[in-house]
Amino acid sequence: MNEIEFENKLVGLKTKYQDQFKKIYESNEEFKGDFNIMAFLFGVIWCLSKGLWVVSIVAIVVSIFSSGIGAIIFWLYFGFRGNYIYYKYHVEGKQVVL
Repeated sequence: MNEIEFENKLVGLKTKYQDQFKKIYESNEEFKGDFNIMAFLFGVIWCLSKGLWVVSIVAIVVSIFSSGIGAIIFWLYFGFRGNYIYYKYHVEGKQVVL
């Protein structure tokens, strides 16, 4: 994807996501994004609001089958990797679970 295509993908996003996506893109995805407090606090609800339904379903299923232990792991995962998960979906159209 060239620079113009990438910039077109950012149109309409909130400024905080535009900044994070630019950092991720410019680092060739070595930078995974800053901590996302909304993803941390709201987890699956945040994912669903961003269209990440596959990630949400996986988180719910793992949480149920692990008696809640998986929920804690995904809770932290969404906080630390929420921006990157959203980047992969919004820019590349991929729903990355892990």
